[in-house]
Formats: sequence, structure tokens, C-alpha cells
Amino acid sequence: MIQETFETLATSANGKLLRGGKELVVKGHFTDTRSPVPGGLYVALRGERFDGNLFAREAVERFGASAVLVDRETALEGIPEYAGAILVDDARAAYLNLAAAHRTKLSTCLWLGVTGSVGKSTTKDMLSHILCAALPSHKIHKAPGSFNNEIGLSKTILETPPDAGASVLELGTNHPGEIEALTLTARPNIAVITCAAESHLEAFGTVENVAKEKAAILKFQTQSDTAILNADDTHFEFWKGLSKARVMSFGLSPAADVRATNVQIDDMGLPRFCVEFAGSFAHCSLRVPGLHQVSNALAAIGAALAAGVSLEEAAVFVGTFEGTARRFSVHRAGGVTLIDDAYNANPASFKAALKTLQTLQANRRFVIAGGMLELGEQSEQQHQELGASIAQLDLNNLTVVGQLACKIGVSAIKNGHDAFALNEFETPEEAAFVLGRMLRPGDAVLIKGSHGIQLERSVDALLKILRA
Repeated sequence: MIQETFETLATSANGKLLRGGKELVVKGHFTDTRSPVPGGLYVALRGERFDGNLFAREAVERFGASAVLVDRETALEGIPEYAGAILVDDARAAYLNLAAAHRTKLSTCLWLGVTGSVGKSTTKDMLSHILCAALPSHKIHKAPGSFNNEIGLSKTILETPPDAGASVLELGTNHPGEIEALTLTARPNIAVITCAAESHLEAFGTVENVAKEKAAILKFQTQSDTAILNADDTHFEFWKGLSKARVMSFGLSPAADVRATNVQIDDMGLPRFCVEFAGSFAHCSLRVPGLHQVSNALAAIGAALAAGVSLEEAAVFVGTFEGTARRFSVHRAGGVTLIDDAYNANPASFKAALKTLQTLQANRRFVIAGGMLELGEQSEQQHQELGASIAQLDLNNLTVVGQLACKIGVSAIKNGHDAFALNEFETPEEAAFVLGRMLRPGDAVLIKGSHGIQLERSVDALLKILRA
């Protein structure tokens, strides 16, 4: 939590003091009047659908802000004279600047950052879980949910307490240059790249460009820092060549520093494996299903090792991790296994989810598929390829939601999927209503699509039906 004089905040934000004494002390901050911090700094952020400047007066009069940071001078009209005011050119950029200053001030905190096309949120949560369990005397702070853009990262850093032993950050991107800007603020001592895959191709064009974007998390590291890199990724050597820090690799590759061997998947899709590092061995059993979770676990273990956790403790504690909401979360209701993977989707994560579905013990298997957004010119091809992959699976029914997902269905039928085992709907609720009447005890359902498709509505509706 920030606790600074008003003058210091204005300087950090590259802003102009318009009101308020220089010695005014601001404690805490908020960007949303629904979650106010009395006595704190209200940061008026703007987006496509909102303008925080419009709520600056309310933030002071109704919610007790002691000062405001705005990027429109008209926002100060009607604000009480006792409230401090900082004017900046761009509140988002100023927010990052405030976070960068706070991060520099917490010099004794260990900063860890995770990025990647697939698995970054789960890896971040696994890593935080290990650190909290293995280092109970340290205060571990982490990014909540998927706080991985300039707003979420700034909020996470600014809310890191002064006595935190470590702060685990997540860095995401949907346009070129974003990771570099976030890294300039975060400057992670331990940086993790989970992988590079077909995501946000609308902005990046190729996976190679995605890999270059992810590599920016390494840019400001020094020799005293550590880079945790995926030895199984085709871009590993590229990333390794760019790193100025100590490189610790993870993966199934025999050359990986943190390596998984003897990987087995039980009939509930849960992985078991042996993890090796520097001549030592430890057994690991995960509580989250999917072969892809092995890579996430190895990345988290590698980062934990770099943070001073022993191999044995890292392997044990990652095995007590229960999962991240909406990311392959498993629910059981009415005898049906429902897999909620509705938070996001790209070709790599979708294929990994389908592969895991096939490993589950089930009488029948169903999929509710939503479209994969932000794939640009490759969108048509990627949806067709996904449909072709689905056609090779032993599915009793494929349900697609929305126009984009219909391309998956058309391709699936073209490649051999039974046309009578395909349903098309416009809304997630319609899909859940129809599929809910088809399901029986012993069935398994995977629900996956990009966040914008809102398939969590299918999940919630299905659970309500199954629990009735």
C-alpha cells in the first residue's frame, strides 16, 4: 500500500500539483468508487467504455479520497478545496509510473514475474501457493485473478505491502510493446516464460512475433537475476540467447534443469511424475487434471527453487494446489464431471484441454466450444484445424456457441464428426439448457472458449440444472 507525501506522488506520476499541500500524506489508493479507500488517492483511469474523471468529485465527497489524480482538468470542477489534485497527461501511464516508484522503494522484496501464451495464470498461482506454504514467515503478495495488463499490474505492485518478502506478478499482452512497458515497471528478479503459442495473432501475426514479445520480460534483468525458460518450447534457444540472467530451464527434455520423468495420468486426468533437479529427485502428484499442468508445475517449481525453496518442498506443495477458477476447474454435480475452462482459449490451450478430456474416466464425453478471439488472419484456419482435431475424438456431442464457433462445427463434420451429434446455439444459456437434458451420471463435459464468448454462463447454468 502506498504511503507517500503528495509532492512525492506528483513527482513519481510526472504530474502537476494543482491543489493540496506538499506535505499531505496519502495512504492507499483506488481506481473504482465501488471499492473506495478513505484517505487514499483516487486515480481516474479511462477506457473504451468508462472515464474515471467523471467520478473524481464523488470519490472525494462521498468516498473520502484525500486526493485525486486526473488527466482532464475539467474533472476538478466542484471538488472540495481541501482535496489534493494532480493533473497528468495520461492517467494510465501515470499509474504505471506510481507503481514503478513503489516497486523501487520496496528494495528488500523479491519480485517474480510470469508471462506466456498458455498457463501463466495457473503457473503464477502455483508459484504463489508454493511460496506461501514453504516460506510462511515471508509475506507473499500475488496478482489476484488475471491482473496482467497495465492497470492490473500497477494495482498489484501498489498494493504490495512494505514488509512483503515476495510479490508474484503476471504480465500479459495483446499488442506489441506491452510486455516491455510492464517489465520496465515490474523489473522481475525471477522471470518465467511458460511458452509461446498461437495467441493474439490479430496483433502479432506469427508465433515468432509472440515469442519476441514474451522475451521482453527478460530485457531489464541482470546477472544476479534468474530466467525460468521452457526447454520444450521451440523458442527456448532464442530466449536463452537474449537472457543476461542465470537461465534455469524446465520441461520434459533430457536437457532441462528442472525435468519431469515417468509422467503418468490417472483415470481422473491427474498427473503423477518424478521431478529432477541438480541430481536430486522428488515425487509429485498434482490435484489439477491435464498433462499440460506438468509444464505449469515445473515452471512454478523452477521459480520456487530460484527463490530459495528446496526441491522436496516445492514438489510437495505444488501437489496441494487446488486449481485456478475458470481454468480447467473440475466440478462434479449430479454424477456428471464438468470441466470449466471458460476463462480463455487459443489453439494450443484448446487442444491440451481436449487431450485431457480424453483421459478422463467417463461413459460419454461432451464439449461446449466457443470461438477463439484475436487470431487475426489465421482465425479461419485455426478454427478449421480445431474442428478437424475434434472430429478425431470419441465425442458423443459437440455443441458450438456463436458464429465463430460454427466454423469449428462445420470443419468437424467435414472431417467425419456425426452431423446429428452437433448442436449450434447463439447464447451460452441455450447451449446449457439443451445439453443439460442430455447428460447422465458418468458423463464428462468440457466447456471452453475465449473470455469474450462468456461461456461461464453455460457453466453456471449447467451446474444449476445438474444440482436441481
